[in-house]
Amino acid sequence: MRRVPSPRADERSTLVGVATGTPDGGVAIVRLSGPQADAIAGTVVRGEMPPPRRAAMRRLGAPTLEASAQVSALEGALVLRMPGPGSFTGEDVVELHVHAGARNVREIVGWLLEAGAHAAGAGDFTRRAFEHGRLTLDQAEGIAAVIGARTQAELEHGRRLVSGELTKEVDALRGRLGRLRTLVEATLGFPEDMEDAEIEGWRRECAAIREEIEAWLARFERGMRARSRLRVVLAGPPNAGKSALLNAMVGTQRAIVADVPGTTRDYVEVPCEWSKRALTLVDTAGLRGTRDAIEAAGVELSEAQVQAADLVLWVQGCDAAAVAMPPVVADRSPEAVVHVRNK
Repeated sequence: MRRVPSPRADERSTLVGVATGTPDGGVAIVRLSGPQADAIAGTVVRGEMPPPRRAAMRRLGAPTLEASAQVSALEGALVLRMPGPGSFTGEDVVELHVHAGARNVREIVGWLLEAGAHAAGAGDFTRRAFEHGRLTLDQAEGIAAVIGARTQAELEHGRRLVSGELTKEVDALRGRLGRLRTLVEATLGFPEDMEDAEIEGWRRECAAIREEIEAWLARFERGMRARSRLRVVLAGPPNAGKSALLNAMVGTQRAIVADVPGTTRDYVEVPCEWSKRALTLVDTAGLRGTRDAIEAAGVELSEAQVQAADLVLWVQGCDAAAVAMPPVVADRSPEAVVHVRNK
């Protein structure tokens, strides 16, 4: 994977940021990364900095706080130094493991900013790790995918990227192409020595490589769909049990259920996860002709939801005669409509 040229270490600023997900747990990790990480951390750490890669308890205080300040005025912290390049970012890194809590963490970060550090933006530590060759581009993207995962499928995809699975596959394919190119170029000057079986072998290898690349592209498309939130609309005639079915699917009472046809006048959206996929289930008003102005407005909204759906569940009750699908449903591709017999 291509690397972005990085500035010289002495031209970089030293970043500070909270490395943990949220500041409201038991412990928060405040991370410094850059050429002045040790020096800046030393302005808030009382006593000597611990040896590299050996955690030690220390007291922290503001750089302007007198050294003789009462211990009760100081914050206790586990201090860990990781000199570059053997750190996550490839730079000198100091981590302060402190008591969590938004106010406490904000004050400690403020001390470090006062001492000369710069606030890290989203992804800045990962970017530096990429620039220093500690991560490939796909691994860096995988970290972002793990952090932002909303479903199990997205989490598993991100973890595969972080593990370097894609990089290994790309490197293996690059090696096969390199060997094939070497064989072809070595025989270009001697066409009379080339045998038909050898040429046929090259053709088979090229076809195999092409199939593998096409499989990658198809997998990419599936991955994009897996990371998108599909819109599944429950449509059907009135009193087919669409609302009851939606409640059963999400395991909670989200839509009003009644025996009176036409109970649902507006659509109801419920985000959920189904078989590791992110879905938005949409309950709609029954599709039928009506002279009631309010119900007619609900039918129009239902038709608009059907048109915008990735998948339509056409729901009909087993206790009633089958009803022909209206054009708004019937005109969709067969793969986009699932027939459901309810009740």
